[in-house]
Amino acid sequence: MVTAFLASSLAGLGLWQAVAAFADWPGLSITGSKRALGGLIAAVLLASAATLAILSDTVLAALILLIPGYLVGFLVSVVSGTLAGRRANRVGSPIPAGPEGSRQAETVSIPVALPHHHRAVTETVSAPTSLVTTRDGGPNLPAAQVSSVPGTMVTPVGACAGAILLVCGAGDNRIAFKGPLVRELIRRGFAVLSIDPPGHGDFMAVPTTIENTQRAAVAALDWLSQRWPAQPIGAIGVSFGGNQAVWLAAHDLRVRALVLVSTPLSLKPVRRRTILREGAAMLLPANLGVFRWGSAGDFYRGWRSMKGYAAGPETLYAMIERFGTAGDLAALGERPVLLVHGRADVAVPFENAQALAAAAPRAQLLPVMHGTHLTVILRPEVVAQIADWLTASLSDGLTAQPGAQTAV
Repeated sequence: MVTAFLASSLAGLGLWQAVAAFADWPGLSITGSKRALGGLIAAVLLASAATLAILSDTVLAALILLIPGYLVGFLVSVVSGTLAGRRANRVGSPIPAGPEGSRQAETVSIPVALPHHHRAVTETVSAPTSLVTTRDGGPNLPAAQVSSVPGTMVTPVGACAGAILLVCGAGDNRIAFKGPLVRELIRRGFAVLSIDPPGHGDFMAVPTTIENTQRAAVAALDWLSQRWPAQPIGAIGVSFGGNQAVWLAAHDLRVRALVLVSTPLSLKPVRRRTILREGAAMLLPANLGVFRWGSAGDFYRGWRSMKGYAAGPETLYAMIERFGTAGDLAALGERPVLLVHGRADVAVPFENAQALAAAAPRAQLLPVMHGTHLTVILRPEVVAQIADWLTASLSDGLTAQPGAQTAV
């Protein structure tokens, strides 16, 4: 039985290595990004498994144990991919400073006058969904002071097709897990400004309030317009960042196209079991494509970089309600809107996207099969469709070309 289990485990590991090499998932590969070598090792592992089972006369038992062997192979692949990718990961530093291939990145600081400048409330936030579990303190809204919105500006080397403002979600930051989306946008010639909203990332000295986020969004748009005065501008909002992006677009015609990713219309209190279910859903088969960008270790480091947010007098739930996102969407008129949402999103259920689509009938809905709150902007086919949609929308002016309701 031990020999049969060893043979099935070798077969499982060989199958996973073959899949990683064929699908270009270096995050699961023993050899990292060396696909040809990975394919060769997969063949050796499968041949060794077959030889061991035949010589020990345990073929039937090995076949019976193939499912647990497949699971063992997956775990070994996860660990191996993490070790192999330590020196060459593609997600650990997703938006590096300085030039890299076809892009140039720089850290920027955007002046902004904020009405709320001191933290008065403390919250315990559960990463990676960045949702509040406990809260204490009371309101304190001091006078406006001048601060600076931290941002990372990534520009293509060559002609610029347009500029994109990227706003992260609650508890997130401008860097974590943004690499795949930024890369696809850069490939299509877009310049991308990713910002830390008030209370997030490098901007945690000030609280997260509606008024602060609105001021920061306007300041970022002003800066982007001055940097690229002749280029069309689009905006992408992720989760709570989508509420901010909708408000900005509704109040400023310079935003010509809008993408909302996993954006809530309203949010019910989240329990720890919700977070566990969200994490488990990341292992659904369609989500394994995220290993194209990095290993489990890379994703863990990205998750650890999400420090929550600096609380203001209102809860996240109250701020989402008060933003009035449905009304802002309706105010966009003919401007193109793309709603991207995972069907397996437990933190912000898919019903939110359906409600937003009902509030803005001209918006296009992109349902992502098996997509979770965290994996949507890591799925290779999804970020490619977002970039294609923005290319069509900003070049066309008013009308996006891809059809609505195309599930992936």
